[in-house]
Amino acid sequence: MSGERTSRRTGRPAQSSSARGSTSGDGRVVAGPPELSGAWTPDACLEVLRRVLERRAVCYLLVTDGKSEKCLYFPFGGLRLTSLGARRGVPLRWLMSKHPSCTPELARQLEKVTVGSGERASLEDSLSGPLREIAQVCSKRIVRDELLDLVVWDGAEYEFHASNPPPVIFEPEYEAVKLSLGVKDLLSEVRQAVPRWKKLRRALGSPSRTRVTLRSGSPSGHLERALLGSLREAGGEGRTLDELVLRGRRAGATALEVCERVAELSERGTLRVEPNAKPRPRSKELLRREADELEAAIELMINKLAAHRRIANLFRQAGDTARASEHLQQVGLELERRDDAEGAIEVYREIVAMNPQAFAAREHIALMLERLGRTADAVREWFALARQFASFGLFNRAKDRLRKAIRLDRRNPDLRRFLIDALQALGQRREAAQEYRRLAELYTAEGREDEALTCLQQVAELDSADVEAREALRRAASARGAGSKAKALLALAVSALVLAGGAFWIHGHYRMLQALARAREEALQAAQQERFAEARRALDDFQARFGVSDDRLAGTRDGIRALENLAARKRFARAQALEEKREVRAAMDAYRAVRRQAPDSKWARRAEERLAAIEKLARKAERAAQAVAALIEVGGREQEAAKQGFELMRTYSWTAAARATTVPLLVETEPPGASVEVEGEPQRGVTPCFAWLPGPDPLRITCRRDGYEPTSAVVDPAGIVPPRWPLRLQLQRKLRWRQTTEGPLVQAPGVADDGSIVLAGSDYRLYGLDPTGALRWSRLLGLFVETTGPPVLAGRTAVVVLDGREVVAFDVDTGRRRWRNRREGPELHAVGALSTSLLLVAARARVDAFDPVRGRLRWSRRLPGSLAGPLTVDPPRRRAVGATTGGLLVIVDEAGKVYGLKVPGRPVGRAVPGPTGCLVATDDGKLHLVWRTVRWSRVLGEAPGATPLWAGDRIYVPVEDTLLCLSAADGEPIWSRRFSAKLSTPAFREGRLYVSTRDGRVHALVAATGKTRWIHRAGGAVYAPPVPVDGAVLVASTDRSLSTIVDELR
Repeated sequence: MSGERTSRRTGRPAQSSSARGSTSGDGRVVAGPPELSGAWTPDACLEVLRRVLERRAVCYLLVTDGKSEKCLYFPFGGLRLTSLGARRGVPLRWLMSKHPSCTPELARQLEKVTVGSGERASLEDSLSGPLREIAQVCSKRIVRDELLDLVVWDGAEYEFHASNPPPVIFEPEYEAVKLSLGVKDLLSEVRQAVPRWKKLRRALGSPSRTRVTLRSGSPSGHLERALLGSLREAGGEGRTLDELVLRGRRAGATALEVCERVAELSERGTLRVEPNAKPRPRSKELLRREADELEAAIELMINKLAAHRRIANLFRQAGDTARASEHLQQVGLELERRDDAEGAIEVYREIVAMNPQAFAAREHIALMLERLGRTADAVREWFALARQFASFGLFNRAKDRLRKAIRLDRRNPDLRRFLIDALQALGQRREAAQEYRRLAELYTAEGREDEALTCLQQVAELDSADVEAREALRRAASARGAGSKAKALLALAVSALVLAGGAFWIHGHYRMLQALARAREEALQAAQQERFAEARRALDDFQARFGVSDDRLAGTRDGIRALENLAARKRFARAQALEEKREVRAAMDAYRAVRRQAPDSKWARRAEERLAAIEKLARKAERAAQAVAALIEVGGREQEAAKQGFELMRTYSWTAAARATTVPLLVETEPPGASVEVEGEPQRGVTPCFAWLPGPDPLRITCRRDGYEPTSAVVDPAGIVPPRWPLRLQLQRKLRWRQTTEGPLVQAPGVADDGSIVLAGSDYRLYGLDPTGALRWSRLLGLFVETTGPPVLAGRTAVVVLDGREVVAFDVDTGRRRWRNRREGPELHAVGALSTSLLLVAARARVDAFDPVRGRLRWSRRLPGSLAGPLTVDPPRRRAVGATTGGLLVIVDEAGKVYGLKVPGRPVGRAVPGPTGCLVATDDGKLHLVWRTVRWSRVLGEAPGATPLWAGDRIYVPVEDTLLCLSAADGEPIWSRRFSAKLSTPAFREGRLYVSTRDGRVHALVAATGKTRWIHRAGGAVYAPPVPVDGAVLVASTDRSLSTIVDELR
């Protein structure tokens, strides 16, 4: 495979857009020259995949055909993909919203997520918790689909660079998809798919040129229904294989699966496949529509060259040479930036062939020929361009181009003679005399004395003060001798008589030519600036002054008319584009401008038709607005009124009727009772209540309630998707403070008596915070060293167990390590402090007691069996309890004595001590209250998912997503509540119950009834139980934050 790309027209090497390591014309940073480039083929795909899999440095691949573009960036084992145009797969947000795990609440969260800019910015990086897990699954599916589409892509060009990509791909509008894991396996899978496609390609041909038509048969399966349905829509003309690939991808299949299914259907006789069939002609309207779509998308493309080529070809086929020339001009400029002068000249010649009056293109041709050193060709181009300017009376421009030609060929007398004519037409006699002098010197050097003498005579006539010219004439006359002198004198006499006789006519004729040139130039300049009335006035004034015939000005008037028609067409096209964008008011102004500036053109008639159609729609909008007002006035039909009102604003947002309509929207909050504002204007009542939306513009609705953060939502009454009825907002509790760590938080913090906090993060660090949340200290525990269980506080000492083997104590105030003790045996975990002088650390079948200040071992006891769960300390009674897998309830007092009580069944989880016994759960789904005997048992159905809580005379048991409240006296149920996800261990404080769920919600309940007081949504999942503190609740979340939720107990 060649590593060098060649021009499609000339076969010469062409440099890529990144050939010079500079900045392109649109401000995009361009990297160095590509390692590989050329036509995108299966062999090119294999070579690129081989290099990506073998190298470890960053690289990127850019593939484009002018209609679609894909950029794959490989940063050290990862992949970031952007895709634009027709071949783009399904958007990540849409695919996530269709995922089975995406609940309605998660879908609402997804709608609110915004993506920043930068290399690390993507939708996945902006998500957390369950949404991030869904994003990872969907991203892998999208990347696989896009890579397999690359395998079968035909007719594109590519560049492969061993460098970072242009920074523009990191902008949010590119909607990149990232993949961090499994990239190598995915690329290997795609590499294995290339041979399958090469085999298929031999049978099917090139997808862009292969035509597929329907013969007969019925579909079986979703993919076949989509493919055959597409062919039925197309009728007898059928579709290209490329079009079927795109249709099949939208149906959920990969590009390779679509091609394989087409081959199967062809073998069964259901489809007719014509490889490399002749393209079917398309209507001009379809060609223009495709070109307009590409124009709208071209701004986001990195390689714009292919896109401009494709658009120019489409407009040329549609007969719109003006717009085709505009895009070919962009192609030429881009080739100039790439130093491909030959390619640029060919493109500019195409423009001249379509439009002979394309002065700018001819000027670029001459400049490129100069750059290539083709002086003779450049002179001819400058001379031809000057003659063309002169034919339009633009003598000033002709003069400038002639001077450029003379600069290249100073010994060409024809150039100087034409320059003298232009200068005389402009009335610049002195400059004309100087050029005659230079022409005389040129003739003299060539030995052409007669022509030189004639030039000097012209110098004398044009500039009577030129003494040197007269002296030269005298010397020339003396040299000829007496006979020649007489003949010269006679010739001079005759010339003087002729000049005297025709002086008046010559003077008048030159004045007329000079005025004509000025009038033409002024008229054309005014027309090019779209001041057509002024252009016509300049010609009329000249004609009235000199009385010339209409034929003399016919060409200029035709040119003005053509420019006026072109301007009207462009204005009409802009008005249509504004109308399609639903900016109808601006479109109406543009239509009126077309009608006013070119009243006699066909575009004025079409503009009149569009204005009449828009006014008809405005009357229809007035009737719809009256219907909405009637529904609101009746009362009780607000939802129907909102539905019709939103439809009115979406369809006729530009009308006065839509702007004068006010639409109700029911707003509900959780919890209710919040005041509502629309763009700062208070609404009547509290939620649930109506917010009244004035007009179609997007509005911000804000809900406020004491103890909660203001919560806002932007509502677009005129949006494609109407606002939801009702609008439900989840109010977030106010935060006293929020502290962020470097890793997710999955363990509860430890809180000292004065409110100091010690927190263990998943980033292998231990943090110390003061009561206000400010960071006091941060301590790295070791690389890949994790804590087993949350920190345990004993006085001013914080104790953690590292990797289940080492007990380490730190000072709460400074973070200084006080002591460490390594214990052999099964995995350890910190249990808790029975007092400020006794700390317990338990293993699977052993418990150790330490002095928390100095770390000395007080005593160590073996337990009668392996623990089913961690020990639980009971500081008021100075004991710790636990249950063994052998069916014993183990009690350890502060002296180290161990007691055992028999428990029915096989215990699971922690044992929970209380005033009248201990709670023990067993694997048969029962909960027992045990003290010497089993006082009561309650069937739960399954074992608790987290540790139960004993608070006063009630017991709160989390079972998966349900919270049970039981009587401590007899185990009878009092109330139960079901939540949205699995529950953590509850926490209790002053009659208030706090419980968190795995989907990130924190609930505050009235302990007596289970009624919700408030709900807070954390930024990630919450695995650790909430920790109540003075007037607030500490919540650790996987979004790397510890938050303090304000909770005034009333």
